Amino acid sequence: MNGIAVIAFTKKGAALARKIRGLMGGEAFVFFRYAIDGDTEFKNTETLIFELFPVRNALIFIGACGIAVRAVAPHIKSKKTDPAVIVIDEAGRYVIPILSGHLGGANELAERIAAKIDAEAVITTATDINGKFAVDEFAAKNNLVVSDFRLAKKISALLLNGGHIGFISDYEFEYIPPELSRDIKYEYGICVSEEDKKPFKYTLNLYPRDLVVGIGCRRGIKNITEAVRECAGDISRVRAVVSVDLKKDERAILNFCRENRIEFITYSAEELMNTEGDFTASDFVRSVTGADNICERGVVRYGAVLIKKKQIHGGITTALGKITQNYQEK
Repeated sequence: MNGIAVIAFTKKGAALARKIRGLMGGEAFVFFRYAIDGDTEFKNTETLIFELFPVRNALIFIGACGIAVRAVAPHIKSKKTDPAVIVIDEAGRYVIPILSGHLGGANELAERIAAKIDAEAVITTATDINGKFAVDEFAAKNNLVVSDFRLAKKISALLLNGGHIGFISDYEFEYIPPELSRDIKYEYGICVSEEDKKPFKYTLNLYPRDLVVGIGCRRGIKNITEAVRECAGDISRVRAVVSVDLKKDERAILNFCRENRIEFITYSAEELMNTEGDFTASDFVRSVTGADNICERGVVRYGAVLIKKKQIHGGITTALGKITQNYQEK
């Protein structure tokens, strides 16, 4: 996944898009009549959004909400995978998240942008405006996977109506909202664990998104999904796929990461060879790539602990690593 795309349709909007690009990073896409050096120009909005929506973390429209809604509507699939979508009026007065407020980080990003451009963030999600705990926001901030969005919705409704829920975790968190109780007496509750535990009558399981898959493959391989599944088990728990720079344009890896909203990172052969550890070396792989092992070295280079060494799946090799979470295990 790539970063922020700021999209502008007018001369005034283009100026604001460039300002936001300078403050937040990303890329400014400007209608061709108003584009200057440093901008990426476009002529057709429909074509642009078709290209950007699957691969960007956030789309920021400078203009009317209606333009943004019509542009992204054909591409919306799921709150699990849709990017953050934000609208900013071209005068820069209001910053309005309209899609993926919690899981996609649109609310938080809107507030950050508003603070930088002296604007007002217009947040409309019920849990935020009522100051209540939001399951999907908690999951996003802590790299957790929501197992059941229907149950998450029921829990949110319960909390909005003044209810309380239970909270059981195999990890220790620095802060637990007052609506959550470390007591299994409640009918509804959240359980944070790698395991599928059910301590409550209605248990919402949150699983850590803490796996890193290192991958190498033959050029032109068609699909890596089954290889990743065999390596990692639950694909939803994969935070990143890593490989060597030679694979940065490998279509099967790019497609897999785009479809599953997984970060894809590549390293140079030199970076991989400078990574310390006990790795399964291959003279053939080194002759082709410059590094004697791609998948295991890539996992450790990312910062994960290697928990599954090199495996071979036809023309694909994988290794698995685990990341130490921000919160601490009990």
